Amino acid sequence: MLSQYLPGVEQLSSHWAVVIGVGAAFLLVQLVLSMRLYVRAWRQERVLDHLYEDLAHGGDGRGGSARRGGDAAPRGFAWLRWVLSMFPAGTTTPPGNFTREQVLHELDTRITSDSSYLLLQRMGIMAPLLGVVLTVVGFYWLKIDESGEQSLQTILKAVTPLVSGVGAGAVLALLNQALLQAVGGRMERLRMTARAWFDATIWRHVGTSQHASALPSGTAEAVAALEKFARQVALTADRHKASSSQIEAATASMKLAAAQFEEVVRSFHGEIKGMPQALCVLRDATAASANALQELLPVGARAVSNLDVSVAAFRST
Repeated sequence: MLSQYLPGVEQLSSHWAVVIGVGAAFLLVQLVLSMRLYVRAWRQERVLDHLYEDLAHGGDGRGGSARRGGDAAPRGFAWLRWVLSMFPAGTTTPPGNFTREQVLHELDTRITSDSSYLLLQRMGIMAPLLGVVLTVVGFYWLKIDESGEQSLQTILKAVTPLVSGVGAGAVLALLNQALLQAVGGRMERLRMTARAWFDATIWRHVGTSQHASALPSGTAEAVAALEKFARQVALTADRHKASSSQIEAATASMKLAAAQFEEVVRSFHGEIKGMPQALCVLRDATAASANALQELLPVGARAVSNLDVSVAAFRST
């Protein structure tokens, strides 16, 4: 049975060697970067945990650097060395008047600007592009049988050099996201530990002094803001009162207009009720006048005839 697949294996062996070799090298670089970042963050977190435990047991939380004149921070933990140098033991006013947010932002900046972390993120973008390159290279091993009708198995075997490149790029991209998730979780735990240590060891002393010195100006600004807010509220209340008065006047005018309109409608209704009877009387009078005119027509005709006779007699005499 194995001999049946030997020709296909021989046909694709060189292509699979390229795909597996390039993919394995790419994955190995990602694993090395991820392990380097993960182990470094884990060691830095352990250093901060030891310093926090030292503070909990009555120490200064700096690893005794103030007493021995040494440095508690390892060489690879640049942020801790920077904090201990900028906030010496016993100081209440650090040089440059750094705030808590600036110090924590410095930690985030140092983490995100690490060259290994940046390269690991870039490799997540390069993985699909690498798959495209492997697909293009796979055209070199693409062989199409033009002898006649082909089966599905033959077609799939023929396009394997193309599909393998795309698949390798997709798998490498997914593995990159998984590694970034693991490293990102470790970095986030380092941030939380560093924030807790800084608040308990450094900012507890420096922050109290800074807040105490800044209290009068802050209070004055708060009072000024409250006064401005009170003036705005009073002005808004006056405008609302004036608007309410205008609305009441408009409502009264509308009620008066409605009453007048109702009176006009009522009087018009009373007057229009008698109009049918008056129209009936007018109709009867008109009919009587018409009858009288009809009766007067014969009398007028006889009067005209008599007048004609009188005129004729007068002319004959």
